[in-house]
Amino acid sequence: MAATVTPFDLRYLAAPDADRVARHGLARAEAALAAPVRGHHDAEDALLALLTLCLGQSPAVLSKLRLAAIQPSSADAASVRLQGWSDTPVLSLEEALDLQIDAPVLLVRPEKQPANATGRPLDQHGRPMAVGNPNLWPAPVEAVAFLVPAIQPNLAGTDAEVVEGRPKQTVRNLLIPAAETGRLLWKYHQSSLPKGLEASQREPWPAMPTIEGVGADEAFDRPTGIRLFRSFDDAAPPSTSAQRSGVSLTERRITDFLNSINGCSLPAGHERWSSRLLQDLMPAHVEAVTGDRTLAWLLSCDSAGASQARLYYTQHTLARLAEVWVQAMHSAGLGVLAAANDGRPPVAGTSSEGAPPESPH
Repeated sequence: MAATVTPFDLRYLAAPDADRVARHGLARAEAALAAPVRGHHDAEDALLALLTLCLGQSPAVLSKLRLAAIQPSSADAASVRLQGWSDTPVLSLEEALDLQIDAPVLLVRPEKQPANATGRPLDQHGRPMAVGNPNLWPAPVEAVAFLVPAIQPNLAGTDAEVVEGRPKQTVRNLLIPAAETGRLLWKYHQSSLPKGLEASQREPWPAMPTIEGVGADEAFDRPTGIRLFRSFDDAAPPSTSAQRSGVSLTERRITDFLNSINGCSLPAGHERWSSRLLQDLMPAHVEAVTGDRTLAWLLSCDSAGASQARLYYTQHTLARLAEVWVQAMHSAGLGVLAAANDGRPPVAGTSSEGAPPESPH
């Protein structure tokens, strides 16, 4: 691949077109979330388009995005679980990096309430509060990162080690800054909750595999986190025309969103928008700005690299991955989607190295 993504290469959006479609998606999402009668369908279409630009994965995978809370340590995670987050998985950094997932997870970081020696949260007068008290929920929450699945090795002549009936996790997950898209996703999640619903009354969702009372095999088979996009029904059969064209429901939703009368004007050289124009952009610029295809594979969770030995002869820290992602987003014309991040690791003090299982990345 060339050292730069050239403007005449019709496989990729030019920077002005990328900027235009990103701003269009942001404006449509904000408008849908601000409307008196919330248009969740419109908001999901806009947010899915933005996710495709940011993460470079297929819309079908990104439609399975889930939500979990993140804390730097196990002790911090245990403390937050006592503060009204019983219906949402609360992961420590180590747990998140080693978790087996098949789709990205949006990680949000709630500000902890003051607590006593036993971990019980305290009110403004220093008195212990009941677990699940709705007054705990207004505490500030920041969308900090997308947890991206690791690419599992698939080298010829090697067999994956099986532990408890499933392949052993031998590589660690990655963190990509949540930035502006993450902020809007958290806002969307808040807007989709029924008003007045207390934490203790909310619908329970599967928790992380190490939650007490959940067996390892059972937990592995259950997705981790709250599903954010509810209108993408896995059970809905594709239409006959979609089956013939090979276009998934999620891809059609994105293209209909962009090609509609209220959509985004077409880039030069194209008769219609396609999801590939959005999906391929960020990885192409990762390789262009670094000259390292392994970084593009990792940041876009591209399984094409699973059988490549060079992917497993290199090491990349989380800080390096975040820095490269920000550089690539600006190079691609998507700086507006990375503006909320300064290039530091999404969770302070994190690294992809130094704890088992060691990352081959």
